Amino acid sequence: MNLIFEMLGIIWQVFWGVISAIGSAIWQNLPAIVEIKKIMGNFTPVGMVALYLGVPVCIISALVWVGKTIVKSR
Repeated sequence: MNLIFEMLGIIWQVFWGVISAIGSAIWQNLPAIVEIKKIMGNFTPVGMVALYLGVPVCIISALVWVGKTIVKSR
């Protein structure tokens, strides 16, 4: 019975070590992940137009929304 508890303890230590390492890697790389998310936001069609025109994405999104609203109302 003692052998089973020792095996479970070792398995738990390995599991906790893996989860801890993954969490630590994510936590340490969080600023880089956020920056990549911001950059990848520019690769949508609206983001590419905004990047080409040099305006914020929200302006192009608002123009697209207004355009869709006008087309729907006709």
